Amino acid sequence: MFLIRRFVRRTVRLAVLTASVGLLVGWFLFLRPTSLGGPAGYVLVSGPSMEPTFQTGDLVITQRQDSYTRGDIVLFRVKDALVIHRIIGGDAASGFLTRGDHNSVEDGFRPVQDSIDGKALVRLPGVGHLVVILRDPLPLAICTWGVVSFILLRRWGRARPDSTPVELPSPASAPGSEA
Repeated sequence: MFLIRRFVRRTVRLAVLTASVGLLVGWFLFLRPTSLGGPAGYVLVSGPSMEPTFQTGDLVITQRQDSYTRGDIVLFRVKDALVIHRIIGGDAASGFLTRGDHNSVEDGFRPVQDSIDGKALVRLPGVGHLVVILRDPLPLAICTWGVVSFILLRRWGRARPDSTPVELPSPASAPGSEA
């Protein structure tokens, strides 16, 4: 029975390790931010210009493409700001015509291919609010403390497989007691 438990435990550990390595490789190849040389961009939506497609507080993951076409929602830079709007016309050479879904007029700037960071791929509703909270040192420290405490308490609370329980003598059988 002990050997079966040991085998199962090692198999589970190997499966968790394999899954963790797979997730890390997948993140590195597909979700690594452009600031780390990867293909993905991350933007926290703020403002109503893309409603109802995107709401304030959404986190949008973008990915660089070889080309962009009409209808694509793209993330681009205007001076020091990031803007996420839909392409409604234009081309890569002369610049794309963009507009927010909630806006009635086109943007006053025409991003070219090189200024576009990527096309919107995934919307994570409301996750941006959590990111904003965790950017502050105090909530981040509290969350880190909680995770570390959970891991340590789980680890210390486990019985070791090589340890044997110690039986304490009952009060009746203790030396010097009268029964």
